[in-house]
Order: sequence, then C-alpha cells, then structure tokens
Amino acid sequence: SNVLVNKKVSVTISLLPGALKNVQLHIENAMRQFLMKYSDGMGGVLLAYENVKIVEEKHAKGHGWILNELPYIHFDVTLDAVLFCPRKGA
Repeated sequence: SNVLVNKKVSVTISLLPGALKNVQLHIENAMRQFLMKYSDGMGGVLLAYENVKIVEEKHAKGHGWILNELPYIHFDVTLDAVLFCPRKGA
C-alpha cells in the first residue's frame, strides 16, 4: 500500500480584507502554510499541490463570504494534492 496519495481536496481559506487586491496570490500564500503539516480535513500531510481554484458552484458562486461579525472573507477552494497518508501496521 502506497503512503503517497494523489487527491482532489476542498478547503476553506480565510483572508483579511487587505488581501482582496489579489485574492489568488493570497490564497496561494495561505496554502503554503499547510505544506508539511498534518491536516484532518485533508486526511494526511500536504506535500505538494497544484490547480488551486476558487469554487464557483456553492453558495458564494466564486466570491468570498463573511461569517457573523468576523473580519475574514472565506473562500471555498479546490486543489489537486499529494498527501502523505501512512497507515498503522503498513
């Protein structure tokens, strides 16, 4: 069983209003913070990613959304990820 898994992943990225000048750049910067860290949501350690895209079909229709009174703008994002997913006893 291979411990490296290619997987389509969906995440929500939260940006401050100052990031709205270049949303794609700031989403990429936020994704770099996930590299080499375990994520429950992704189901493994993110080793590499590509094809980062803002989701168009959900409630936000490609735009960010605000939750309650928080200053962050949330973006639903998909990406192709390479994850390290070791299994106990493998």
